[in-house]
Amino acid sequence: MAIFPALLFPKAQRQRRRLMALKAIWDGQTLAAVCRDQKVHRHSLERWIDLYLHGGFDALLAPARRAVPQALSPRQRKVLHYTCCTSFRPTKR
Repeated sequence: MAIFPALLFPKAQRQRRRLMALKAIWDGQTLAAVCRDQKVHRHSLERWIDLYLHGGFDALLAPARRAVPQALSPRQRKVLHYTCCTSFRPTKR
C-alpha cells in the first residue's frame, strides 16, 4: 500500500519544507539539486516557485485547494480508515 507524502508531513513541516526549498534556490542551488535534496518532483518545486512569485508567502503557505469535491464525508473516511486498518488479517498458507 502506498503512503502519500502529504499524510507523512503535518502542515507545519510541509510549510517548512517549501520554505527550505525556496531558500536553497535563492542560495544558488540548481532546481535539480534542490529536488534531489528535498526529495520532491521538479513539477512540485516549480509550482511552489510560481505560488510564491504570484502570491507571496501567503499563497505559498496556504492550504491546497481541491478542484473536485471529495466523494466521502469526513465521517465516511474515518470509518473506511478504521475498517481498512483494523480488519485486515493476513491469511496463512
